[in-house]
Amino acid sequence: ESGEKLHDLHQHQGRVSSAAFSSNGERIVTCAKDGQVLVWDARDLQVLCNLQLEKPALAAALSPDGTVLATVTEGAQTTALWNVEDSSMRKVVEGHTDNVLAVTFTPDGTGLLTTSGDETARLGTLDGKLIRTFQADTPLILPSFDDAGTSLLTCSSKGQAAAHLWDVETGEMQLSFTGHSRS
Repeated sequence: ESGEKLHDLHQHQGRVSSAAFSSNGERIVTCAKDGQVLVWDARDLQVLCNLQLEKPALAAALSPDGTVLATVTEGAQTTALWNVEDSSMRKVVEGHTDNVLAVTFTPDGTGLLTTSGDETARLGTLDGKLIRTFQADTPLILPSFDDAGTSLLTCSSKGQAAAHLWDVETGEMQLSFTGHSRS
């Protein structure tokens, strides 16, 4: 209620590029330009997983239960999936034809959505099988599902400043929210 800062997480040497809670609120993931990705216990702030990637880490996301980590590195057209418990790699998800810009899990944790400079968002299973492609006319960023996983929001990263609402089942854009200006 006070807006008071509770903690600083001081493990990274490079600039932090992404920070997020798991949807159950029990874990935090942070990643940095030095390639370090950390998963923290949100209660006691102990590091549960410490990865050192070869390239700068652009984005990371945790599955809803906090057991699977997805990472995106700068300049990569792939997303890596990791087991949080032992820091082992599960899978490298391919399919984009330009750099991956963002990643998120479906609310039920069974799917992974990536956005890319190739003007698509790709929804797939955790074993890499493509379920649906969402085609836009601009690179997409900031993906977010509704709680039911039936609607998806993305934002344009170039061109007209807009947010897009998608039907997850059909892959069709339902609405484009325009009117924002770039400053």
